[in-house]
Amino acid sequence: VEASSIDLDIEGIEGELDIVVVSDIHVGPYKKARWSDKVVEKLNELDADMILMPGDFVFSKTEQVEMLESHQDIELPVYAVLGNHDHEFADPDVISSTLEGWGMNMLRNRAVEIELADGNKIDVAGIDDLWFTANPMAAMETVDDNTPTIMISHNPDFILEPEADRVDLVISGHTHCGQIRLPWIGSVPPIPNKLGRDWDCGEYDYGDGHKLFVTPGVGETGPRARLFNPPTINIIHVTY
Repeated sequence: VEASSIDLDIEGIEGELDIVVVSDIHVGPYKKARWSDKVVEKLNELDADMILMPGDFVFSKTEQVEMLESHQDIELPVYAVLGNHDHEFADPDVISSTLEGWGMNMLRNRAVEIELADGNKIDVAGIDDLWFTANPMAAMETVDDNTPTIMISHNPDFILEPEADRVDLVISGHTHCGQIRLPWIGSVPPIPNKLGRDWDCGEYDYGDGHKLFVTPGVGETGPRARLFNPPTINIIHVTY
């Protein structure tokens, strides 16, 4: 678990919240049900307002989602989106409805308003994977521009979309932070998106004071290896 802080500069509103980010679980041939159980165990040790999951739940098949059954035991509220593996190698509707059945809030091109413990409200929006059925316009339809807004998008390329200017914080995965990293060099394999290596891991500013956070995730695809880049659950203290 890695802790960090992000300050959103939003005029006229003050507040704070703690979010947990866990992405790219990729259950399948490498990580199985026992790995999912360990992730859930770790999540239930954390104190936060919510858990955000930016997708890629399965590795290569729809039925692999059954390995995530322990996700129904997650105690904090979960807001999640689908990733490219959930679309490309699996039936996204089955993945989504299974996770919904276990109590997770799947944000498929929609937003929800959440009231926090301090009485403040935030909007959390989510889109399907950008390579498939993402509809950022639909996701932002009910968002109040005067409310702090978090967008969950599997692929950080969302910040290139026009709707990104209406979002205060984007939470993404997809890059695995390169999976294999070297000191001073950073990620070794090419990053599978338009933003590439310069935006592959951690916190970034984009536009006029908007923030992007890319998590390393906890699973692997391609080589079953991570170097200088352990599986990571992030807990972020957000102030605004």
